[in-house]
Amino acid sequence: MFHQLEILSDEQSEKLYKIRKYISNLDSVCIAYSGGVDSTLVASLAFEQLGSKAVAITGISPALANSLLIEARSQAKWIGVKHLEIKTSELDQPSYSKNPKDRCFACKKELHKHTTYLSKKT
Repeated sequence: MFHQLEILSDEQSEKLYKIRKYISNLDSVCIAYSGGVDSTLVASLAFEQLGSKAVAITGISPALANSLLIEARSQAKWIGVKHLEIKTSELDQPSYSKNPKDRCFACKKELHKHTTYLSKKT
């Protein structure tokens, strides 16, 4: 299990407590997981609170560098969270290929489309 090395401020500790409490009240959680700082924090807190009811999902496409996929796999394994990889095609979406400021939303929308289909199959 991860052990915090730096001391958090009272405000940061309170925010972390609220996030943990919120997650612990969920039945299950699916994290759009890139292996970056934000999604890794959410995945680790979700796994801490929900165990096997937390799943991290990474969209696999030519837009994802292989080194980033390797890092995401490594981080998920280290956390212990179940990690799924789903083929996505955000490069085919004009909302992504035009390279707008909100292109991250386009990736998440594409990933959500595939995870919604996956949840209906299971």
